[in-house]
Amino acid sequence: MDNVERHVDIDAPPERVWELLTRPGWFVNDGEIVAHEVEDLGEGAYLVTDPVHGSFRIEEVRLEPHTRAVFRWHRGTGPDDPATQVEFRLAERPGGVRLTVVESGLEALGVDRRLRQGQEQGWTEELEVARAHTDPARVRRAVHVPAGPDRAWDVVADLASWYAFGGAAYTLIEDAPMRLEWAEHGIFLGRVERVAAPSELAFRLAQEPDTEPGADAPLVRVTVRASGTGSLVTVEHTGLASEDEAAMERLGWEGGLTTLAERLRGQ
Repeated sequence: MDNVERHVDIDAPPERVWELLTRPGWFVNDGEIVAHEVEDLGEGAYLVTDPVHGSFRIEEVRLEPHTRAVFRWHRGTGPDDPATQVEFRLAERPGGVRLTVVESGLEALGVDRRLRQGQEQGWTEELEVARAHTDPARVRRAVHVPAGPDRAWDVVADLASWYAFGGAAYTLIEDAPMRLEWAEHGIFLGRVERVAAPSELAFRLAQEPDTEPGADAPLVRVTVRASGTGSLVTVEHTGLASEDEAAMERLGWEGGLTTLAERLRGQ
């Protein structure tokens, strides 16, 4: 067979999923969607650089808003490099959409049965990543940083330096109390849930300022793992009260991860 087809059901509106699908090369990553360097080459072609997998060329073939997006994915930076066609289809379903991907032209890459199975597994994983990234009721964001896990952990564990800009008081001990502050939002109380240096920090944070977090308070989990020549830092924030609150937290975490990456780049 010359193609791979996979699908996933996502509890999100088509407009939200479409926004991800039209990001050139979003599906090339190390298990989490990260910001790529993207150069617009004109006429629907882009040079995309992933921090782990390097540079490749993506060409828009057809975009039918909220229903179908087709790209040509070159395994190199030039228009003559071997390529496959990647087609995404969106179909509305109760509560969300079904996202289907079909990658065709694998024979041109010399893909044998074993490699094809790897491609099938890869798309299964990428669709799950897309589902997590577009879930409107939770936050899942990641950034690739140019530092090993030990160095990245030193900054991740210092929440005041990249997240709670008004100050943070806590100890890295499970069940320890936390106090995080923002000038524009106030003081939020939390509790450390898990510490596994240099790979994981989890804590619960009250949804209202100056209140103690309950047992079912929203959970923040920050993980660090080696990725390429650096590390991948992922934040997952679950248990939020509404989609509006998740949208606000999403903006906050995106800004925080940008600051984290800048610190680790020495900026």
